[in-house]
Amino acid sequence: MTRGRVCILSDIGGFWGGPWRFRLMVTIFPDTDGMNTGNFGLYLLRGKFYLLRAAPLNRDKGLISQAMKLNTGPDISPSPQASFAVVLEASEEWLIDRILAIARQRNYIRYTSTLREAWRLSIASLSEQLLGALAICPEIPELSPDTDFAASPGAAFAVEEARRHRARGIDLSLFLGLMKYYRQSYVDLVDERSEVLEDAQWCRRFVDRFFDRIEICFCAAWAEGGEDERIDEMRGANRHLANEKNKYLTIFESLAPPVILLDTEGRVDNLNFAAARLFRKSAIPGSAYYGGENEQGVFAWLEEELEAFLPGEGTDLVLEKSLEDGDHELVFEVRLQRMLDVSGKFTGIAVTLNDITARKASERAVRERDSQYHALFENNHSVMLLIDPASGAIVDANPAACTFYGYDHAALTAMNIDQVNTLDREELRIELERARGEEKRVFHFRHRRCDGEVRDVEVFSGPIRVRGRGLLYSIVHDVTERRRLQDEIWHQANYDALTGLPNRSLFFDRLGQAIAQARRNGSKGALLFIDLDHFKAVNDTHGHAGGDQLLREAARRLAACVRQSDTVARMGGDEFTVLLAEAAEEEAVEEACRRILQQLSRPFEVSGQEARVSGAVGIALFPLHGEDPAVLLQRADMAMYTAKEKGRNGVWLSGIPT
Repeated sequence: MTRGRVCILSDIGGFWGGPWRFRLMVTIFPDTDGMNTGNFGLYLLRGKFYLLRAAPLNRDKGLISQAMKLNTGPDISPSPQASFAVVLEASEEWLIDRILAIARQRNYIRYTSTLREAWRLSIASLSEQLLGALAICPEIPELSPDTDFAASPGAAFAVEEARRHRARGIDLSLFLGLMKYYRQSYVDLVDERSEVLEDAQWCRRFVDRFFDRIEICFCAAWAEGGEDERIDEMRGANRHLANEKNKYLTIFESLAPPVILLDTEGRVDNLNFAAARLFRKSAIPGSAYYGGENEQGVFAWLEEELEAFLPGEGTDLVLEKSLEDGDHELVFEVRLQRMLDVSGKFTGIAVTLNDITARKASERAVRERDSQYHALFENNHSVMLLIDPASGAIVDANPAACTFYGYDHAALTAMNIDQVNTLDREELRIELERARGEEKRVFHFRHRRCDGEVRDVEVFSGPIRVRGRGLLYSIVHDVTERRRLQDEIWHQANYDALTGLPNRSLFFDRLGQAIAQARRNGSKGALLFIDLDHFKAVNDTHGHAGGDQLLREAARRLAACVRQSDTVARMGGDEFTVLLAEAAEEEAVEEACRRILQQLSRPFEVSGQEARVSGAVGIALFPLHGEDPAVLLQRADMAMYTAKEKGRNGVWLSGIPT
């Protein structure tokens, strides 16, 4: 029966002006969002108007009672039909349990179906007929000499059931005896639910009269027809059974997995084509069923397992078992299923074999790969981590990682990678996502060890699946010393060894960047070329060591004359350059030049003696004098020589604008 909501349809045919007349009937509507508890409305059904109310469908007495209360109100008087209909719709499982209990107790189960669903169909059909009778009979359908039983509610159902059971060879007395217990089940339901029924006695009498009419129709239908008709019915039933048997055999023989049916003693009763081909090498479907080739003793391949399973109480058993097949071994997942009829009686065992040879080989290969991976991971001298990319949790770490970071395995695998990596959490999350998506495979981080020391590391990382889990593997190389050496080499390549100032190469790089930025921003800058006056005399007097001492001090004084964002570089010998980035006004450039000349004119202490030099400064402006670094340097150099020619210790602005 449909699961949903119990609905009362109240016939209000006199709604449009006459007195309100109610005849309640019941149906079931699928549960939908549009029909919630307490909803109601007017519906036109078969030419009549009905008031519809809905309540939850449940077998519990309290909710049945609640449904009854919901479907009655100040305008609707409760009726026995409505209350009984609600109980019927909600009690299908109860009725099935009841008739099955009686059938087992009275041994009718020997002659009926062993499937619960067959009993459900019988109860559903009877309840449907009874509900139909409740809907069209305002009073108890009493019997009289003039009753037309063929027109009774459920008559067509009774005739069809009688013919169907008669064709199966069922005796009328057996059939009527079982019907008495169907009647008893419905009477018992009335007694069980009497507290929620409007009039339990009325409902009980209705059930009796309904089944009286059904049984009379049974008898009348059973008596119809002659001997020839009954023989034809038997032949039709036999043909149907033969077709059903052939259908069963076709399905059974066509099953891909080997299936063996054993009797209650563990002997082979039947086996399908797949099983026959496996165990008997037979290539003829149906040979076991038609040829009678079954073993006389217990199924030998499962003899030990059956010996333990047969006397037990378990309903099923799943095990793995191997079978030699020529030069290779097959592995099966074997399921033993105890076959029980509806009464719970043991009728045999169904054995199903699922070939898992390929799966076992795959599992074995996975285990071997896992073992190889574990050995590689554990014995590798490189630092290796497994990280959950979603949370950043360190899932596993090899011994080399524990040694490098200074934590034991338990402590390290209880940490998050953000406790090691010095990046902030959001930056690190982005990098983990890039690694998981394989957008980037090599990363340069700084990792903090247990003792607080921060090391430069190069991390090779990518996605990996370990036991079905998506992780990131990370191979960590300590590159602190390499980075130090790289930085040292870069510094040597870009800084003057004597003064520590940027050299010609780095100065040109910064000049190019300043020109590009000025072009983008529309700003200005200046390049100063400085040459020391009288430096040769210092070298001649104090030697190269004294000259070097003066150059170092001159470099310090030049750096103090400009902003931190500006660049002072040594071009070689006693020549220096100054890059004034974003020098918006010429006055600012001139002021910087005055400070430089003033500082260079102050006495220098060289080897404990005083030495004096001065400076000549040439200026080139960009973009006024060009945007090419080499051209600008050339013009600043020419302006410096002009300053020297004008008397030294002076400044000259390039006079050749572009």
